[in-house]
Amino acid sequence: AEDPEKLVEVIDRKERSVSSLKRELAEILPELRSLYVHGGAKPTVKYYEGAKGFTIILNDVLRTMADETDKMYRAYSSIALRDYLYREFPNFTKERINRRLHVRVIAVGAGGDDQPLAERRWLSEKRGSPTYSIIYGPKVAFLSLGPNETPLGILIEDANVAETERMIFDSVWESLDNRI
Repeated sequence: AEDPEKLVEVIDRKERSVSSLKRELAEILPELRSLYVHGGAKPTVKYYEGAKGFTIILNDVLRTMADETDKMYRAYSSIALRDYLYREFPNFTKERINRRLHVRVIAVGAGGDDQPLAERRWLSEKRGSPTYSIIYGPKVAFLSLGPNETPLGILIEDANVAETERMIFDSVWESLDNRI
């Protein structure tokens, strides 16, 4: 057994280590701030894993759309993801409706409930897609399942990418009937 005084030495070492990290952070903080402030000019890509990642993206949809003039976002819904998408955020649709956010959904696969402030058209009822996509504000999110059905999300923040995806979505939307 060690002398209990060793505990004080261990804590002192940890404190010095934290102080050193704090000094290093202070040195690079201006550069990090600059990247953060000027990051809007460059596309940003974020990767999320797990059900909590889906929740982060869904919360981002609500936050981002709250600041948008056009309160409508678009989604390619996939039957393959429907059971996973709202698992950690079961009240998403209720929250979307409370915030008066509209959604247009192109469903890939059967199903989907009618909801207030939502329009739905079907691309296919016969087969689903492995990815659920959401186009909102200057962002596009792709949600899918990885190995062992692990939820995976990729969020791209770039106004040009979002605008291209919106144009494609709107073109497909106009070509579809309300029901197959």
